[in-house]
Amino acid sequence: KPAAPQPGTNPLSKRVYMLQPPSLLVIGASTGGPNALSRVLCDLGPEFDIPTLVVQHMPPMFTAIMANHLQNDTGRTVKEAQHGERLQPGVTYVAPGDFHLEIKALLQDRILELHQGPVEHYCRPSVNPLFRSAARVAGSRLLAVMLTGMGSDGLEGTQEIVQAGGYVLAQDEASSVVWGMPGAIVNGGLANEVLPLQEIGSRILRLCHRVTTSAKANRQ
Repeated sequence: KPAAPQPGTNPLSKRVYMLQPPSLLVIGASTGGPNALSRVLCDLGPEFDIPTLVVQHMPPMFTAIMANHLQNDTGRTVKEAQHGERLQPGVTYVAPGDFHLEIKALLQDRILELHQGPVEHYCRPSVNPLFRSAARVAGSRLLAVMLTGMGSDGLEGTQEIVQAGGYVLAQDEASSVVWGMPGAIVNGGLANEVLPLQEIGSRILRLCHRVTTSAKANRQ
């Protein structure tokens, strides 16, 4: 049995765990992302009902093709996001190539917004606008996943997720094609958990249906 880490030596040890199941799932990916996304979404199963927003670094037209492949692979509704669309349970929305994807709160609805703002980390779509906007809308009920990818896109957005009390999963180095984006999250001490690709889907399911013992105690 491995020795327990000493206090203060693990940057992840001070992160707070979710006390409520998430209401929104956001995923960022780049190099190696399509296969990783297929694995995670397949593991979630067709009955997974939490709205899911995805940014995959990919040029126009290819994102629509990827969404179609993911829908065929997973048996879930996967589509390119449309500007002004209302978020629906059980649907996975993919940012179109050359457009940033954000989410806005409007009365009782959550609305998707597409725009061609400045590139971030040389990317459009960039993970950052999605993660930042999701942190503002969902706060501590946001679950974010960073999958394989080159560079460090999403780092700043993940910082805002952490500040809002959201929960962050990062793919581990061994299962990543390129451990740039998830590695930046981990090295920045922003990940609650670092997991191999084959465990991420099952972990999401557990987080989405679990309330911690501490939360139960607080309600008593």
